[in-house]
Amino acid sequence: MTAVKIDDRLTVASQPSPETLATLATAGFATIINNRPDAEEPGQPGSAAEKAACERAGLAYRFIPVTAATITEADIRAFQAAVSEARGPVYAHCRSGVRSLTLHVLGEVLAGRMKPGEVEAFGRERGFDLSGAVQWLARNAARAPQVKGFYEPRSGSIQYVVTDPKTKRCAIIDPVYEFDEKSGATATHQADEILAYVAREELTVEWILDTHPHADHFSAAHYLKQKTGAPTAIGARVTDVQRLWQGLYNWPELATDGSQWDRLFDKGDSFKVGELTGRVMFSPGHTLASVTYVIGDAAFVHDTIFMPDSGPRVQPPRESRVKPGHIRSAVVVVAVIIVSMGGVRMVVMAVVSMAVALPQPGGEIAVAQRAVLYTEVPENPQQPKAVTGRVFWRLDSESAGQGRPVETIVRATVEIPEAGLNLDFTIRRNTDSAFPASHIIGLRFSSTGDPATQTVKEVGVPQFKAEESERGAPLSAINSALGDNLFVAALSNVPVEVERNLDLILNRSWIDIPVRFASGRRGIITFEKGVSGGQTLSDAFNRWR
Repeated sequence: MTAVKIDDRLTVASQPSPETLATLATAGFATIINNRPDAEEPGQPGSAAEKAACERAGLAYRFIPVTAATITEADIRAFQAAVSEARGPVYAHCRSGVRSLTLHVLGEVLAGRMKPGEVEAFGRERGFDLSGAVQWLARNAARAPQVKGFYEPRSGSIQYVVTDPKTKRCAIIDPVYEFDEKSGATATHQADEILAYVAREELTVEWILDTHPHADHFSAAHYLKQKTGAPTAIGARVTDVQRLWQGLYNWPELATDGSQWDRLFDKGDSFKVGELTGRVMFSPGHTLASVTYVIGDAAFVHDTIFMPDSGPRVQPPRESRVKPGHIRSAVVVVAVIIVSMGGVRMVVMAVVSMAVALPQPGGEIAVAQRAVLYTEVPENPQQPKAVTGRVFWRLDSESAGQGRPVETIVRATVEIPEAGLNLDFTIRRNTDSAFPASHIIGLRFSSTGDPATQTVKEVGVPQFKAEESERGAPLSAINSALGDNLFVAALSNVPVEVERNLDLILNRSWIDIPVRFASGRRGIITFEKGVSGGQTLSDAFNRWR
């Protein structure tokens, strides 16, 4: 077996034996990542055996199987999240270690911490052939167009920057101008993030495109035009929608000729993004005016996953990568799976089960993580009752109050259906300099049971832990009750305690919330971060820095 230390956080290795796995905890490792699909060759231990060996040794275990020919950006992000969530050094392996190191270096390049030209030498210096990673980067760079998604959580929108890599000219599609209906505040965080990306990549904006008139958010097209000078465009049948709105909202002053945009596209019209030709497909369904933009091998198809009688009517070219503008929550889970067909990336949608799916940054569907409510049983205090549930993580945006700007927050929605209990768990940074706290955790409970017994009267300070069965370590914080079912925890702003809190939040995998109900019963709600929670928290704290 060969093991190579990449940095203080990561070691990559060839296939370890069960005996070797048993010694890794004493060597200081905390997590094992297995990047090897089961049954690759005879005699391979397999994921189930490795997981059992890790549990016996007190090691966390993550299974992210990949093959060299089929590595996707989702695999890379999953590997990054697993490393960042680990509570200590990580030991990642495949058959030889090449795939594990490939996932690492690809993540470093995508994050801007390594240049593509440095990859092959990086591997060679450590005894690995990373030519496959170089080829992956070359294929990715040659995509035409290159597509970067920006997720806006309030409306579930995905905004896109679509770039011709040869000329570095781009189009911005469906940008969002943020609005908080509770406070009346507006913000341009999303649009400014897009502008920062354009500047960082040294791009020139040629078009600002809306696929349809948006009813659930304002368009940032006008703001971006002021910043870039690029023309705006939308489908020509926006005038039909404007006439409807004029009567519906009793708004006689509304111009209904589409003059708010620089160009109105008809079916079959074409336009240029650098040397790439974009063409317009009329795709009504969500609105009368909805259009699909086909640019190179990518189709941008506005709102998706609606009821059968109101979804988009569009058949993009078979070879297209399909990019939805919104991904809606639904009564059924709709899995969005990126597959490769003849070398072309496509988004395939399929109903998989009765549940709720929530959108995430980059356009992915949130995966439900595990949650459990433990409540004491007076007759048997040593055996609490356990009721399982689920938790969904996402970035959101809210204003802290009237006249305050919209801010990014972390939101975890915990659902325990059998107990009729839900928890809205939020983390936001504190922007009030007069209030001595680094961050604020909000806890809002709701219940379908009898308020006389199910109302939450008290909560303990949130606790973070590495494993579900461990005892949690409490944050340095002060709890306050704002009323029944509503609590906040103000995290300490003392530097050493801020550092400790951030380590717990970012590097521990489970969260405990101690509670006391109106009936006097005590309990604990425990829920996991998983890949989605780890990535959500990492993204939020990176934005807050």
